[in-house]
Amino acid sequence: MKVTAKGVLKYVLVTLLTALLLYLAFRGVNWSEFLNYVKGCNYWWILASAFMGLLATISRGFRWRVMMLPISPQLKRIECYDAYAICYIANLAFPRIGEFVRCGILADTKKVTFEQAFGNMMVERTWDIVVTGVIAVAMVLFTRFGSFIVEKMWQPMKEGMPALWIILVVLLLALFVGFFVLVFMKEETLNKFRLGRKLSKFLGGLKAGIKSTFKMSAKQQISFFSNTLFIQICYWLQVLFIFYAFEPFNSLSGMDAFFLYVVGCMAWMVPVQGGFGAYHGLLTLALVSIYGMEYNTSLAFATISHESQILQMIICGIISLIHVAIVKSRRAKEIKE
Repeated sequence: MKVTAKGVLKYVLVTLLTALLLYLAFRGVNWSEFLNYVKGCNYWWILASAFMGLLATISRGFRWRVMMLPISPQLKRIECYDAYAICYIANLAFPRIGEFVRCGILADTKKVTFEQAFGNMMVERTWDIVVTGVIAVAMVLFTRFGSFIVEKMWQPMKEGMPALWIILVVLLLALFVGFFVLVFMKEETLNKFRLGRKLSKFLGGLKAGIKSTFKMSAKQQISFFSNTLFIQICYWLQVLFIFYAFEPFNSLSGMDAFFLYVVGCMAWMVPVQGGFGAYHGLLTLALVSIYGMEYNTSLAFATISHESQILQMIICGIISLIHVAIVKSRRAKEIKE
């Protein structure tokens, strides 16, 4: 991978933002009290929470495979799972780079092209955003947590966003719409131009990846929606099991876990490595504001919740990296023979 000054600058800025968010979350912490909370938790429940994260990753890999079966019926579940697991640890290095990495890993199997995997991934990520948005809107309209989401999350984001950023978001949306129009444009139209012919080849793969998601059989559609539901349940149980690990949170309900899961989803969307700082700060704010929990207690909860997820991602990602390396080595030997 070529290292550029622009790439280095982006990495430095994101790292500084991560450090700032962590500083804001942990400043003024009573460390002895904080560490006592961490030491006193039930680690069996934390292990169970991490296991739910593993099941969610497996289900994500299986769902991605189902979406691409119309393109490549030869794809294996383990290949899509490995790509997803490695995607997560790549995102810990630099936000969103994991999406490119997992498409590249899948393309390396020679069963799909990078463009096909990338186009399919775009539809998958759009679907995830829609699902999270629908859940958040339902929370605002039908639960007592709506005021927190509006006043503590949406309003500060809206007020803190200058006109320049609003214009940038509009432009990005326009580019996004324009991109999809371009993808679905007739190939004959593009081939009239020299640049269009080169673009046509690239967009052909993206178009196939996007359109494949709309060609799933009835059985595949059932599998897609079943995995989507299962993924949401796993993430909900991740939070609920952390409740059981901390005595001060034992009295909280499944609906409380669902609310904190939504808050956590929004924190993971902040463009910093692995949600560091953003997750800690936002989850702590929710616990203090809604439940009146002590700051140190809330931060200990957020830290254990986040770091158990990160540790699970790192372990699974490393195992998948090793597995992919072994498979590539075997494939290379078979070609030589």
